Amino acid sequence: MATIILSRTIPALFLATALLSTVSERTHASTAQSCKSIELVVDPLLKVPDDVMTAVCSYYTAENASDWRSTYEMRPKAFRQLVPSDFYAKSMTKEKMGHGVFRLIVTRFAPESEGGIEVGFDFLERRSNDRAGYLKTTDETTIWRKEDDAWRCVACGQRGRFISNHQITYP
Repeated sequence: MATIILSRTIPALFLATALLSTVSERTHASTAQSCKSIELVVDPLLKVPDDVMTAVCSYYTAENASDWRSTYEMRPKAFRQLVPSDFYAKSMTKEKMGHGVFRLIVTRFAPESEGGIEVGFDFLERRSNDRAGYLKTTDETTIWRKEDDAWRCVACGQRGRFISNHQITYP
């Protein structure tokens, strides 16, 4: 019985490994160079516009660098009017907890109800000071809307700790 299970499991593992390596080779060509600290994996069948991927890359690269001034400016105007920049920076510093995104896998891409777009990600993160190899994967949907000719991150992915990345419902 164990031999039968192994004979069925090994081809399945081989197929799964082959599929994963194929998916990981589909890196978005135009943003892979500007996204130096993050591996950005996009299935070409999703047809995500280049300017969206550039904005995504810029936001999460700035987040990894704790560049809260830049991430704050990439949020919508209504967010910036409601949330003071110093409060945002203090919150994000505390909520980051040494984590950093090292791979973003785009899993979904769709129009959003208010004219923006939804981009689903598997966020793969590691903690900078963890020698045990701590890794965390979170599947979340982010929301991006165009404002003043730039893509703004409305909901940037909480990943269990970034309360300041949550979407604010405006009156």
